Amino acid sequence: MDYYRSNNGNIVWDWAWTRVPNSEEEKSEMEELVNMLQQWPISSNEDVWFWSGSEQNDFQVKEVRRSLTQQVDLNESVFSFFWNKWTTKKSLMFVWRAIEEKIPTASALAHRGMNLAGTICKTCGAAEETAVHILLQCNFAKRVWEEMTRKRRKAIQVMWHLWKARNEKIFGDGHNTEYVQQIGTV
Repeated sequence: MDYYRSNNGNIVWDWAWTRVPNSEEEKSEMEELVNMLQQWPISSNEDVWFWSGSEQNDFQVKEVRRSLTQQVDLNESVFSFFWNKWTTKKSLMFVWRAIEEKIPTASALAHRGMNLAGTICKTCGAAEETAVHILLQCNFAKRVWEEMTRKRRKAIQVMWHLWKARNEKIFGDGHNTEYVQQIGTV
């Protein structure tokens, strides 16, 4: 989808917003983005892929292989990175999103422009509800982590259960005993 069009030689940005920027921070970031985009000339030429490792700039698999063999010693032992196999993909994805503060905490939702009654943690009521707070700093989370010192292999699943317990408290009937019991048995 094109987000700009040419109008009498000028570029007009035409964003397909699902929600327009409404906070001062979002408006400022949008203005900064448009200013940065205006610094780059936009050509009417068709986009092309090219391989910077090739003298002709055309992409060929043999050029990639040649470039890689020049940079990597194939006889050297390779360091292997393995994802932990003892947890679910859903839990891993959740933790990755939590690290990026991309889970829908009260703070994140308010930052995205949602009108909320408050952003204080619904579990402890002591601090702003961020991903870090829910999963690490909340008094409830701290008690769970203290119990987990002997069971480190389940740490990522604990984060998932903390998130589910928080959601049950907010969206459920207010009783999260099922999740607390699950956390105690992992």
